[in-house]
Amino acid sequence: MSDYKGTTGSGATWEETYQQTPPGDLPWNAGTVDGDLKDLLTELSLDSGKAFDLGCGPGHDAAYLAGQGWKVTAVDLSPTAVRMAKEAAAKAGVEEKIQFTTADVLTLKGTGDAALVHDRGCFHTLPSDKWADYTKVVSGLLRKGGVLALKVFSFKEPKRTDGSGPFRFTEEKLQEVFEDNFELTAVKETIFHGPREPYALFGVFRKR
Repeated sequence: MSDYKGTTGSGATWEETYQQTPPGDLPWNAGTVDGDLKDLLTELSLDSGKAFDLGCGPGHDAAYLAGQGWKVTAVDLSPTAVRMAKEAAAKAGVEEKIQFTTADVLTLKGTGDAALVHDRGCFHTLPSDKWADYTKVVSGLLRKGGVLALKVFSFKEPKRTDGSGPFRFTEEKLQEVFEDNFELTAVKETIFHGPREPYALFGVFRKR
């Protein structure tokens, strides 16, 4: 296992990052639903059920899911991010359809009945000694055969000279981390849409 220390954003906390950065300048703020998530729902004919959006950030993905009929729980560590997500949901007319939770994703307790867990850029910021905890949490949220849609930095994204930023994953590393609880059914090379558009991998997992 890698000894990656994780990242908490500038100012040492995600909350400070959200407070200090204009929404349009947040590197992960695409301003709309993630295209890979949207395509996945069509490809797998996923159109309803219980879903979690982990590290929901500005909330565009949670709002889209709710608009498609999903019962969504949107989770973020930052109260400011959750407020932004609520505003995005209100603008889309779906605020009442989403349960907003300010929490560390590693503390979530599920009932094992979700059809979908979506994570666009949360997991790859966690320290490597928490990766196993994350897989157990997600497994606890999902029903058997449920889908984890996971977007992470790709190994093709250049590393910063100071070693900071999200972990860069290969398909093999994703397979290794999740193999005990999940089957990796697809991996797509893509990007994170937003101000910077870094290289990404979009992995689709099924709970065993």
